[in-house]
Amino acid sequence: MKAISIVAASAGAGFFAGTGFRVGEALTGDRKSSRRNLRQALENRVVENAKMTEEAQTAFEDRFSRVEREVASHSPGLSELRECSLRTEHSMQKLPLSIDRLITHKRGVAPPDRDDRYPAAPDAIS
Repeated sequence: MKAISIVAASAGAGFFAGTGFRVGEALTGDRKSSRRNLRQALENRVVENAKMTEEAQTAFEDRFSRVEREVASHSPGLSELRECSLRTEHSMQKLPLSIDRLITHKRGVAPPDRDDRYPAAPDAIS
């Protein structure tokens, strides 16, 4: 830019006389136009990014809500499965004692009141 200014200054006012063209104004105008274009492009990019962010957030919220509903729909089934598992575990803990009692009853031997080999099943497991 300095080179153009120097050339314009050395050419003198007579070179551009009558054209209404001034090198300094042309350069300043180009800079302003470039800055304005860059500013507009930046503002457009910011608006585009904000729209994309909002769309992505909306899509994420929709998917997350869908997952929450899905988990909520499975919750009663999981609770029931937990209860069945506890009942099964309790029954399995009582099974060896029941088998011992059945075998001793068939032999005619009195069953023991309590067998310490098999601990009592807890009523509820946390």
